[in-house]
Amino acid sequence: MKKLSQYLMLIGIGFPILFTGCSHLSVPANKSGNLDTILTSLRENAEVQDYVCSHNSKEIAVIYSKGEQESFAVISTQTGQETTIKDKDLTGSLNLYSPEWSYDDAYLSVSEGTCVVHRTFVIDASTQKKRDELRNTGMVWAANQDRIIYATVDESIRPVVETELSGSSELMCYNASTKQKTTIISPSPKYLYYPISFDGTGNRLIYDRTDLQNDDKYELALNIPLHNQTSSSS
Repeated sequence: MKKLSQYLMLIGIGFPILFTGCSHLSVPANKSGNLDTILTSLRENAEVQDYVCSHNSKEIAVIYSKGEQESFAVISTQTGQETTIKDKDLTGSLNLYSPEWSYDDAYLSVSEGTCVVHRTFVIDASTQKKRDELRNTGMVWAANQDRIIYATVDESIRPVVETELSGSSELMCYNASTKQKTTIISPSPKYLYYPISFDGTGNRLIYDRTDLQNDDKYELALNIPLHNQTSSSS
C-alpha cells in the first residue's frame, strides 16, 4: 500500500502537536491601539497553540489548552474579553489547529484531527456558534468571498493504487452563507487533489494534482465563477 501521508508530505501538510497548560488566558486590552502588545502576549504564552488575527484586527481566534483540555476562543483586541466557542465538537481533549477567518471576518474555521481525513468546523463569527462541519484532506478560503474549496473523498470510486483513503479524491466548493456544496473537480481514481490558494479575485484557484501511479505532482489553476457548476476537469 502506498501511504497517503507520503503524498501529503510533498505538499507540506503536517499534523499539530498537542500542548497542555493549566490556567486561563490573560490578554491585555488594546487601549493604546497597539495590536503588537496583544500578539506578543499570545506568542509568549506557553498555553497558546495557534492564533490568527481577523482582517479588521478587531478579534483574534485562539487555540489554547487548559490542563489536558483544549479550547477555541475569540478575543477582542479592544477589550481583551475572551469568548469561548461552546460546542461539543470543540471541547475536550482534541487536536485543534489552523484557525482561519473568511475574507470579511463573517466566519471563521478551525480544523481537528490527526488522520488524513480530518474535520474542519465553520463558525459564524456573529453568533460564535458552529455552522457546519467539513470532512476533508485540505481546504482554503476564497480571497474575497465566503467560500471554501476543500478536498474530500468519494467512497464510491476506488483509486487505481491502494492508499489510506477509502475512495477517490475530489474538490468541492462550500458556500458559508448558504451552506451549499458544489463539485469543482469530479473524483478521479488516478489523482490526489489539494487546494493551495486563491488569487486576489477569489475566482481563480491554485491547486496540486498528484498522480497516484508515478507520484508526479503538478501545480494547476482553475477558474471558479461565482455561480459554481460541476467541472470534470482534472
